[in-house]
Amino acid sequence: MNKIKSMVLTVFLMSVTGICISQSAIPPLDKSPMDMCYYPVNYPILKMQHKTDAPLIARVIYGRPQKNDRSIFGDLVPYDMI
Repeated sequence: MNKIKSMVLTVFLMSVTGICISQSAIPPLDKSPMDMCYYPVNYPILKMQHKTDAPLIARVIYGRPQKNDRSIFGDLVPYDMI
């Protein structure tokens, strides 16, 4: 019985160690801000307060890329090109 317990404990510890090692390289945060718009505008607040049963009409999710000290026009986007 002790052999089974020690084997289960060994497998568990190896699994936990593998999970911790695989998650050590966390990617950096995205620098582009994400925005979200709703119609009706105050829909999320009303839904959380249980003040509406109406369905959501529209939700738009969009991001705005940031320049981050890059030269956009002329380098990234050539002049005289669409």
